[in-house]
Amino acid sequence: MKTKLFILLMAVQSIVNAQSFTILPNNATSNALNTTANKVGINVVEPNSELQINRAGNVNSEIQFTNGATGTNANNGLWFGIDNSGKAFLNNKKLNSEFLINLNESGTFGNSLYRFREELSTNRSIVSYKRIVVDDTTNTLDNLVSYNLEAISRNNTVGLRLQTQGYISQSEFSIKRYPSRSTYSMGGYSLAGNTVFENKDPYSQGDFIFLEKDIRSFYNGGETRITPNSVSIGIASTANVSHSLEVNGTAKIGTTGNKITAITNYDRVTTFSNLPSGVTQTVLFNLTNITKARNTVMVSPNVALPLGLSIASAMVSSDDWIEVRFTNTSTSTISLPMTSFNFTVFTF
Repeated sequence: MKTKLFILLMAVQSIVNAQSFTILPNNATSNALNTTANKVGINVVEPNSELQINRAGNVNSEIQFTNGATGTNANNGLWFGIDNSGKAFLNNKKLNSEFLINLNESGTFGNSLYRFREELSTNRSIVSYKRIVVDDTTNTLDNLVSYNLEAISRNNTVGLRLQTQGYISQSEFSIKRYPSRSTYSMGGYSLAGNTVFENKDPYSQGDFIFLEKDIRSFYNGGETRITPNSVSIGIASTANVSHSLEVNGTAKIGTTGNKITAITNYDRVTTFSNLPSGVTQTVLFNLTNITKARNTVMVSPNVALPLGLSIASAMVSSDDWIEVRFTNTSTSTISLPMTSFNFTVFTF
């Protein structure tokens, strides 16, 4: 009897000291526990890591952590694993809880980083006490790839908000995209379908400041540009605006004003001799890109006209032609030397 017991104890010791062993459940072989070379596998004969869990078929493979604060049922605690589609997940199922990832450097903020090699997607808030960085370390140009901080919603407003708080000031800058079905308005304007830049400060402090850089906006070939030294605005105009304001279309000035299609300026010269007293002479000036429509013509000489010679009228007589009438109101003949005239034509 003693010999048999000794042999049994030796066999048990051999099993315990073995580098690998297998434990099978009472009524199944699908979830066997295997160990080999200091590695543990569940339903894996030769595990690849210190702990490997495998389940046959397209089913969840999970680990659950619970304690007295979470409860111990299926809707409690921290779960992580792989779902039935192969996606990895980390889920805190405790109601109204926080998910904390902490890199502790003796209670101080250092240079530790949380690295996500691919995308991070969440429908909850992400709070960082230092910064959130999207860093491309590939050093390879790919025009089809963007590295973004994104907020995506089918039905609700999304945005980026930057906020500072202090004892005597609180300010917020935000970029928000409102859905087309939004009913929200501000200052009497509907924000539905619009992207809004907003700088809010209850103490009316703070401006948008762009340091030594251009602000440029493009639309249908038109460009609006504000530079540190000048402002150049093109409305439905060609790009690279060379004027402070360029409008390709109509303009309205004042709440009761009417539309103005174009304002054009020209310099032209003319001369005539021996205009008798009391006689009016008509002179035609060729001005390109002028149409006979609703026009107002202003004309003035660069130098003083001879005494007694006056401009009686000016009008667009036909496309590209301005008719100016000169009248001799003196009692003697007048000659006009070669004189330059300035023309301004308003087209409505």
